[in-house]
Amino acid sequence: MKFFISLLIGMVIAIVLWVLVIIGEIHNPTISSQWVYDVLSAKYKIAKSIKEPKIILCGGSSVLFGLDSKMIKNAFDRPVVNMGVNAGLQTPLVLQTCKSVAKSGDIILLALEYPDLYEYNGKPNAQSISYILSHYPSFLLQLTPLEIVTFVWDIPLSRVIEGYQKTGGKPITFGPYGAHRIDGFGDETDTKRVPKEYIDGIKNEKSKVFDIANLDSSNIVWKKLQKFKKWADENGIKIVAIPVSMLKEKSYSHSSRYFALLKKRLDDIGIKMVGNPIDFFYSIKYFYNTIYHLNDKGRKIHTKRVIELLKNSNL
Repeated sequence: MKFFISLLIGMVIAIVLWVLVIIGEIHNPTISSQWVYDVLSAKYKIAKSIKEPKIILCGGSSVLFGLDSKMIKNAFDRPVVNMGVNAGLQTPLVLQTCKSVAKSGDIILLALEYPDLYEYNGKPNAQSISYILSHYPSFLLQLTPLEIVTFVWDIPLSRVIEGYQKTGGKPITFGPYGAHRIDGFGDETDTKRVPKEYIDGIKNEKSKVFDIANLDSSNIVWKKLQKFKKWADENGIKIVAIPVSMLKEKSYSHSSRYFALLKKRLDDIGIKMVGNPIDFFYSIKYFYNTIYHLNDKGRKIHTKRVIELLKNSNL
Protein backbone atom coordinates (compact mmCIF):
# COMPACT_ATOMS: atom_id res chain seq x y z
CA MET A 1 0.00 0.00 0.00
CA LYS A 2 2.82 2.37 0.90
CA PHE A 3 4.39 1.67 -2.48
CA PHE A 4 1.29 2.76 -4.38
CA ILE A 5 0.90 5.87 -2.24
CA SER A 6 4.54 6.77 -2.85
CA LEU A 7 4.06 6.12 -6.56
CA LEU A 8 1.00 8.38 -6.66
CA ILE A 9 2.82 11.14 -4.79
CA GLY A 10 5.76 10.82 -7.16
CA MET A 11 3.48 11.10 -10.20
CA VAL A 12 1.78 14.20 -8.77
CA ILE A 13 5.14 15.83 -8.08
CA ALA A 14 6.35 14.99 -11.59
CA ILE A 15 3.22 16.48 -13.16
CA VAL A 16 3.48 19.65 -11.07
CA LEU A 17 7.15 20.05 -11.98
CA TRP A 18 6.35 19.55 -15.69
CA VAL A 19 3.62 22.18 -15.55
CA LEU A 20 5.97 24.62 -13.79
CA VAL A 21 8.63 24.02 -16.44
CA ILE A 22 6.07 24.79 -19.14
CA ILE A 23 4.85 27.92 -17.35
CA GLY A 24 8.43 29.15 -17.16
CA GLU A 25 8.71 29.45 -20.95
CA ILE A 26 5.21 30.77 -21.73
CA HIS A 27 5.21 33.93 -23.88
CA ASN A 28 8.76 33.28 -25.11
CA PRO A 29 8.89 33.77 -28.92
CA THR A 30 9.81 30.75 -31.02
CA ILE A 31 10.80 30.42 -34.65
CA SER A 32 8.24 27.62 -35.08
CA SER A 33 5.39 30.07 -34.46
CA GLN A 34 6.94 33.28 -35.79
CA TRP A 35 5.47 33.48 -39.29
CA VAL A 36 1.97 32.74 -38.00
CA TYR A 37 2.33 35.46 -35.38
CA ASP A 38 3.64 37.93 -37.98
CA VAL A 39 0.78 37.28 -40.39
CA LEU A 40 -1.95 37.30 -37.75
CA SER A 41 -0.62 40.54 -36.28
CA ALA A 42 -0.82 42.18 -39.71
CA LYS A 43 -4.33 40.84 -40.30
CA TYR A 44 -5.58 42.07 -36.92
CA LYS A 45 -4.41 45.58 -37.85
CA ILE A 46 -6.21 45.40 -41.19
CA ALA A 47 -9.43 44.22 -39.54
CA LYS A 48 -9.21 46.87 -36.81
CA SER A 49 -8.90 49.62 -39.42
CA ILE A 50 -12.28 48.69 -40.95
CA LYS A 51 -15.12 50.54 -39.24
CA GLU A 52 -18.12 49.57 -41.38
CA PRO A 53 -19.72 46.10 -41.71
CA LYS A 54 -17.29 43.78 -43.48
CA ILE A 55 -16.83 40.34 -44.93
CA ILE A 56 -14.41 38.11 -43.02
CA LEU A 57 -12.73 35.23 -44.84
CA CYS A 58 -12.24 32.52 -42.23
CA GLY A 59 -10.17 29.35 -42.56
CA GLY A 60 -6.61 28.14 -42.89
CA SER A 61 -4.01 28.71 -45.57
CA SER A 62 -6.40 27.67 -48.35
CA VAL A 63 -8.13 30.97 -47.57
CA LEU A 64 -4.81 32.84 -47.34
CA PHE A 65 -3.79 31.63 -50.81
CA GLY A 66 -7.10 30.79 -52.42
CA LEU A 67 -9.41 33.81 -52.21
CA ASP A 68 -9.07 37.23 -53.83
CA SER A 69 -10.46 39.75 -51.33
CA LYS A 70 -10.50 42.63 -53.81
CA MET A 71 -12.73 40.66 -56.18
CA ILE A 72 -15.12 39.88 -53.33
CA LYS A 73 -15.09 43.51 -52.17
CA ASN A 74 -15.97 44.73 -55.66
CA ALA A 75 -18.68 42.09 -56.08
CA PHE A 76 -20.52 42.94 -52.86
CA ASP A 77 -19.41 46.53 -52.25
CA ARG A 78 -18.19 45.70 -48.74
CA PRO A 79 -14.79 45.86 -47.08
CA VAL A 80 -13.10 42.45 -46.87
CA VAL A 81 -10.39 41.08 -44.59
CA ASN A 82 -8.72 37.73 -45.19
CA MET A 83 -8.11 36.12 -41.78
CA GLY A 84 -6.86 32.81 -43.16
CA VAL A 85 -3.40 31.80 -41.94
CA ASN A 86 -2.77 28.13 -41.25
CA ALA A 87 -5.08 25.16 -40.70
CA GLY A 88 -2.39 23.87 -38.35
CA LEU A 89 -3.78 26.26 -35.73
CA GLN A 90 -6.75 23.88 -35.62
CA THR A 91 -10.48 24.55 -35.55
CA PRO A 92 -10.98 26.24 -32.14
CA LEU A 93 -8.20 28.77 -32.71
CA VAL A 94 -9.14 29.39 -36.35
CA LEU A 95 -12.69 30.21 -35.24
CA GLN A 96 -11.43 32.42 -32.41
CA THR A 97 -9.18 34.32 -34.80
CA CYS A 98 -12.22 35.35 -36.85
CA LYS A 99 -14.44 35.83 -33.83
CA SER A 100 -11.99 38.32 -32.33
CA VAL A 101 -12.36 40.75 -35.26
CA ALA A 102 -16.07 40.30 -36.00
CA LYS A 103 -18.73 42.91 -35.20
CA SER A 104 -22.47 43.20 -35.61
CA GLY A 105 -23.42 43.35 -39.29
CA ASP A 106 -20.37 41.39 -40.46
CA ILE A 107 -20.52 38.30 -42.67
CA ILE A 108 -18.15 35.40 -42.05
CA LEU A 109 -17.36 33.22 -45.05
CA LEU A 110 -16.31 29.97 -43.43
CA ALA A 111 -13.89 27.88 -45.51
CA LEU A 112 -12.53 25.25 -43.13
CA GLU A 113 -10.12 22.79 -44.71
CA TYR A 114 -11.44 19.26 -44.94
CA PRO A 115 -10.95 16.77 -43.68
CA ASP A 116 -8.70 18.14 -40.91
CA LEU A 117 -10.64 21.11 -39.51
CA TYR A 118 -13.99 19.32 -39.71
CA GLU A 119 -12.51 16.32 -37.91
CA TYR A 120 -10.86 18.11 -34.99
CA ASN A 121 -10.93 15.70 -32.04
CA GLY A 122 -9.45 17.77 -29.22
CA LYS A 123 -5.87 16.63 -29.75
CA PRO A 124 -3.37 19.48 -30.38
CA ASN A 125 -0.61 19.46 -32.99
CA ALA A 126 2.85 21.00 -33.07
CA GLN A 127 1.73 24.26 -34.70
CA SER A 128 -1.14 24.99 -32.33
CA ILE A 129 0.99 24.09 -29.30
CA SER A 130 3.82 26.36 -30.36
CA TYR A 131 1.62 29.34 -31.21
CA ILE A 132 -0.55 29.12 -28.09
CA LEU A 133 2.40 28.81 -25.72
CA SER A 134 4.29 31.70 -27.30
CA HIS A 135 1.51 34.12 -28.10
CA TYR A 136 -1.89 33.14 -26.74
CA PRO A 137 -1.70 31.00 -23.55
CA SER A 138 -4.96 32.52 -22.26
CA PHE A 139 -6.73 30.71 -25.10
CA LEU A 140 -6.37 27.50 -23.10
CA LEU A 141 -9.10 28.80 -20.79
CA GLN A 142 -11.54 28.56 -23.71
CA LEU A 143 -10.92 24.83 -24.08
CA THR A 144 -12.58 21.99 -22.22
CA PRO A 145 -10.77 20.45 -19.22
CA LEU A 146 -10.00 17.34 -21.28
CA GLU A 147 -8.57 19.47 -24.11
CA ILE A 148 -6.37 21.33 -21.63
CA VAL A 149 -5.06 18.11 -20.08
CA THR A 150 -4.40 16.67 -23.55
CA PHE A 151 -2.66 19.88 -24.60
CA VAL A 152 -0.28 19.85 -21.62
CA TRP A 153 0.34 16.12 -21.98
CA ASP A 154 1.23 16.45 -25.69
CA ILE A 155 3.75 19.29 -25.35
CA PRO A 156 7.06 17.80 -26.53
CA LEU A 157 10.26 18.43 -24.59
CA SER A 158 11.84 19.85 -27.76
CA ARG A 159 9.19 22.61 -27.85
CA VAL A 160 9.82 23.48 -24.20
CA ILE A 161 13.55 23.70 -24.87
CA GLU A 162 12.87 25.92 -27.91
CA GLY A 163 10.78 28.16 -25.69
CA TYR A 164 13.59 28.65 -23.20
CA GLN A 165 16.00 29.33 -26.05
CA LYS A 166 13.68 32.09 -27.36
CA THR A 167 14.43 31.20 -30.97
CA GLY A 168 11.87 33.67 -32.36
CA GLY A 169 11.14 37.36 -31.99
CA LYS A 170 12.41 38.64 -35.32
CA PRO A 171 9.85 38.97 -38.17
CA ILE A 172 10.18 36.48 -41.02
CA THR A 173 11.20 38.42 -44.13
CA PHE A 174 11.84 35.66 -46.67
CA GLY A 175 10.15 32.58 -48.09
CA PRO A 176 6.50 31.98 -49.04
CA TYR A 177 5.13 32.45 -45.51
CA GLY A 178 5.15 35.69 -43.59
CA ALA A 179 3.71 39.19 -43.31
CA HIS A 180 6.02 40.32 -46.12
CA ARG A 181 3.87 38.30 -48.53
CA ILE A 182 0.39 39.64 -47.71
CA ASP A 183 -1.37 42.71 -49.11
CA GLY A 184 -3.72 45.28 -47.59
CA PHE A 185 -6.59 42.77 -47.53
CA GLY A 186 -4.58 39.99 -45.90
CA ASP A 187 -4.27 37.93 -49.12
CA GLU A 188 -1.09 36.08 -50.08
CA THR A 189 0.82 37.78 -52.92
CA ASP A 190 3.50 36.88 -55.45
CA THR A 191 2.06 33.51 -56.49
CA LYS A 192 2.00 34.09 -60.22
CA ARG A 193 5.30 32.34 -60.95
CA VAL A 194 5.30 28.81 -59.55
CA PRO A 195 8.77 27.36 -58.94
CA LYS A 196 9.17 23.86 -60.40
CA GLU A 197 10.14 22.39 -57.04
CA TYR A 198 6.77 23.45 -55.65
CA ILE A 199 4.92 21.49 -58.32
CA ASP A 200 7.16 18.49 -57.68
CA GLY A 201 6.32 18.82 -53.99
CA ILE A 202 2.58 18.82 -54.67
CA LYS A 203 2.91 15.65 -56.76
CA ASN A 204 4.56 13.95 -53.79
CA GLU A 205 1.85 14.95 -51.33
CA LYS A 206 -0.51 12.20 -50.23
CA SER A 207 -4.20 12.56 -51.04
CA LYS A 208 -6.54 13.00 -48.09
CA VAL A 209 -8.82 10.29 -46.74
CA PHE A 210 -12.48 11.23 -46.41
CA ASP A 211 -14.05 8.83 -43.93
CA ILE A 212 -17.73 9.28 -43.07
CA ALA A 213 -17.13 7.77 -39.63
CA ASN A 214 -15.02 10.82 -38.75
CA LEU A 215 -18.07 13.09 -39.14
CA ASP A 216 -19.87 11.58 -36.15
CA SER A 217 -22.27 14.18 -34.78
CA SER A 218 -20.95 13.58 -31.25
CA ASN A 219 -17.43 14.72 -32.17
CA ILE A 220 -16.21 17.77 -30.28
CA VAL A 221 -15.81 19.86 -33.44
CA TRP A 222 -19.59 20.07 -33.91
CA LYS A 223 -20.02 21.40 -30.40
CA LYS A 224 -17.38 24.03 -31.19
CA LEU A 225 -19.14 25.02 -34.41
CA GLN A 226 -22.54 25.06 -32.73
CA LYS A 227 -21.21 27.37 -30.04
CA PHE A 228 -19.65 29.55 -32.75
CA LYS A 229 -23.00 29.77 -34.57
CA LYS A 230 -24.83 30.67 -31.35
CA TRP A 231 -22.31 33.43 -30.64
CA ALA A 232 -22.76 34.78 -34.20
CA ASP A 233 -26.56 34.82 -33.89
CA GLU A 234 -26.40 36.63 -30.57
CA ASN A 235 -24.12 39.30 -32.03
CA GLY A 236 -25.84 39.93 -35.37
CA ILE A 237 -23.18 38.17 -37.45
CA LYS A 238 -24.00 35.98 -40.44
CA ILE A 239 -22.06 32.80 -41.23
CA VAL A 240 -22.00 31.14 -44.65
CA ALA A 241 -19.83 28.08 -45.31
CA ILE A 242 -18.16 27.98 -48.71
CA PRO A 243 -16.23 25.26 -50.60
CA VAL A 244 -12.48 24.97 -50.06
CA SER A 245 -10.09 24.93 -53.00
CA MET A 246 -8.24 21.62 -53.17
CA LEU A 247 -6.25 19.52 -55.63
CA LYS A 248 -8.42 17.19 -57.72
CA GLU A 249 -7.66 13.50 -57.19
CA LYS A 250 -9.33 10.45 -58.75
CA SER A 251 -9.82 8.95 -55.30
CA TYR A 252 -12.00 11.91 -54.29
CA SER A 253 -14.68 11.02 -56.86
CA HIS A 254 -16.03 8.48 -54.35
CA SER A 255 -16.34 11.05 -51.56
CA SER A 256 -19.75 12.48 -52.48
CA ARG A 257 -21.40 10.79 -49.46
CA TYR A 258 -18.79 12.32 -47.16
CA PHE A 259 -19.50 15.84 -48.37
CA ALA A 260 -23.27 15.31 -48.38
CA LEU A 261 -23.02 14.34 -44.71
CA LEU A 262 -20.69 17.25 -44.00
CA LYS A 263 -23.26 19.68 -45.41
CA LYS A 264 -25.99 17.99 -43.36
CA ARG A 265 -23.94 18.28 -40.15
CA LEU A 266 -23.48 22.00 -40.81
CA ASP A 267 -27.15 22.43 -41.67
CA ASP A 268 -28.12 20.69 -38.43
CA ILE A 269 -26.41 23.45 -36.43
CA GLY A 270 -27.79 26.22 -38.63
CA ILE A 271 -24.82 26.89 -40.91
CA LYS A 272 -25.59 26.75 -44.61
CA MET A 273 -22.88 25.56 -47.00
CA VAL A 274 -23.33 26.82 -50.54
CA GLY A 275 -22.19 24.71 -53.48
CA ASN A 276 -20.82 21.18 -53.75
CA PRO A 277 -17.28 20.84 -52.36
CA ILE A 278 -16.26 18.30 -55.02
CA ASP A 279 -16.97 20.87 -57.73
CA PHE A 280 -14.19 23.04 -56.30
CA PHE A 281 -11.30 20.60 -56.69
CA TYR A 282 -8.89 21.85 -59.34
CA SER A 283 -6.13 20.65 -61.65
CA ILE A 284 -2.53 20.82 -60.41
CA LYS A 285 -1.82 23.63 -62.89
CA TYR A 286 -3.78 25.99 -60.65
CA PHE A 287 -1.77 25.33 -57.49
CA TYR A 288 1.23 27.00 -55.95
CA ASN A 289 3.00 24.82 -53.38
CA THR A 290 0.52 22.50 -51.61
CA ILE A 291 -2.71 20.69 -52.45
CA TYR A 292 -4.64 23.57 -50.82
CA HIS A 293 -2.71 26.63 -52.04
CA LEU A 294 -3.88 28.10 -55.34
CA ASN A 295 -1.59 30.16 -57.53
CA ASP A 296 -2.62 33.57 -58.85
CA LYS A 297 -4.61 32.19 -61.79
CA GLY A 298 -6.30 29.53 -59.70
CA ARG A 299 -7.22 32.05 -57.02
CA LYS A 300 -9.06 34.27 -59.50
CA ILE A 301 -10.94 31.32 -61.03
CA HIS A 302 -11.93 29.97 -57.61
CA THR A 303 -12.96 33.37 -56.25
CA LYS A 304 -15.10 34.10 -59.30
CA ARG A 305 -16.95 30.81 -58.82
CA VAL A 306 -17.42 31.43 -55.08
CA ILE A 307 -18.83 34.89 -55.82
CA GLU A 308 -21.34 33.35 -58.25
CA LEU A 309 -22.40 30.88 -55.58
CA LEU A 310 -22.89 33.62 -53.01
CA LYS A 311 -24.88 35.82 -55.35
CA ASN A 312 -27.14 32.91 -56.25
CA SER A 313 -27.71 32.32 -52.53
CA ASN A 314 -28.60 36.01 -51.98
CA LEU A 315 -25.70 36.84 -49.70
